[in-house]
Amino acid sequence: IVRGERAAGDVGIAAALAQTSTLAHLLFDSMTTSEQRDRFLPPFVADDSYHLAFAAHARDVDTEWCYHRSCVSEAEVKTITARQVNGDWVVNGVTEFVANAPIAKLIAVQAQTDPQAVSKTGVRTFLVPRNIPGLTVRELDEFPVWHHGTRGTVVLENCRVPANNVQIGRASCRERV
Repeated sequence: IVRGERAAGDVGIAAALAQTSTLAHLLFDSMTTSEQRDRFLPPFVADDSYHLAFAAHARDVDTEWCYHRSCVSEAEVKTITARQVNGDWVVNGVTEFVANAPIAKLIAVQAQTDPQAVSKTGVRTFLVPRNIPGLTVRELDEFPVWHHGTRGTVVLENCRVPANNVQIGRASCRERV
């Protein structure tokens, strides 16, 4: 009801708030360690402009419409990682049309940790703060299909993510979002 009432005033703002509230519930209630919550939750609660985004590879356009054929159940994760000797990760990839990306201060990025794995196996979620070197967000100014909220392209180029920013919760974000 609250989301509907917000949308009556401004659909774009309602979409951004809905994305953040959904991700906050998933991340902070069930998908992060207590140490991760201790680091990320206080700044989130203290800052009214702190938004969240979820960057997973979007399905190709032709897999979304399934009127007369079987639907593809999941997309291939194209963002890849390499584990460093110290346990940290280097993440590389591009994810387009990420809701809230231009305004997010924390982005949950799904990346393939095992290049030999098929589908979801080998995929982990990395908590990537907006100010981390190697992360760039490009806002999409015009796209004829997207009408509500803010969206952007998340680019990770040799982005070093600390080992303690890897999600180890009970389920992956993709399964729950």
